[in-house]
Amino acid sequence: MRAISFPVSCIFLLMASVQAKTIDGIYNTGASQEEDGPSGTLDVEFHPCADDEERSCGTIVRVNNPTPNSGDTLPDGSPIIGFTMITGLKDKGDGEYRGGKINAIDESLSKDEMIWYGVKIDQEDEQLKVKGCLGFICPKTMYWKKVNPVVEAAGE
Repeated sequence: MRAISFPVSCIFLLMASVQAKTIDGIYNTGASQEEDGPSGTLDVEFHPCADDEERSCGTIVRVNNPTPNSGDTLPDGSPIIGFTMITGLKDKGDGEYRGGKINAIDESLSKDEMIWYGVKIDQEDEQLKVKGCLGFICPKTMYWKKVNPVVEAAGE
């Protein structure tokens, strides 16, 4: 019996180590690269996607230094705070996440329509290297820095 249980337990350990992980934490997008885009930055919190917990999604939790005319909603009527701008990232190992989509908030606001791209993310210590892609071409690269979450005061 012992000869059988050892290989079985090794398989379970191996399966546990290959389980997908998700990006975690809050990252700041930095200033928009869009010429007419908003001047503020966004804080995006990563979490397991609601429809597939093995994939990562990113939701906007804060707008920093918004312009007075930037508004609170996106062209489709979604509120900016709470909007899931990154969906479906799959862990490929070694800090590489692929297969997701990203909403270009700055372009969506300046063009008054929802603009989505493919996205590739590489996790590098306390920052993310985020690439917006059209097919295999990824012309836009951004570096998002990890931020500490703001703790809301009780009663707010």
